[in-house]
Formats: sequence, C-alpha cells, structure tokens
Amino acid sequence: MVKKFNLMTEPKAENLYQYYASPLSLYKRLVETGELGAVKGRNVVPPSVNKMMKSVFTSKNPNAVITD
Repeated sequence: MVKKFNLMTEPKAENLYQYYASPLSLYKRLVETGELGAVKGRNVVPPSVNKMMKSVFTSKNPNAVITD
C-alpha cells in the first residue's frame, strides 16, 4: 500500500515496513506524534514522504487533494 505514495521507492517501503507493519500502526504513530520518527539518528522515511503520509492519514477532509 505505501508504495502507492509518490517518491516511495521499494527500499523506502521495506524500511518503513520494518517499523510499521500495518496502515493502522502508521495512523496511530502519525496521530500520536505527527511523524514516523527516526532510528539510530536516521529518519524512517524522508521528511517529504513523512509530510505527505501525515496529510493522507490525518486529513479531516475526504475531498482534499493531497500534494507534497
């Protein structure tokens, strides 16, 4: 599912899946903290991807057009 996001390459998606195994776990993390975090000083995903995913998972407007 996350590979459908613009700029989400296979390696980035696999890295994300190591920490968040489901869309629900992504949603919970984004609602609680607003970001997907970092491991050993490195972001789980790049800031642009984090911002886009946050917009998708936390949007209150179902008709909103999500852009980076």
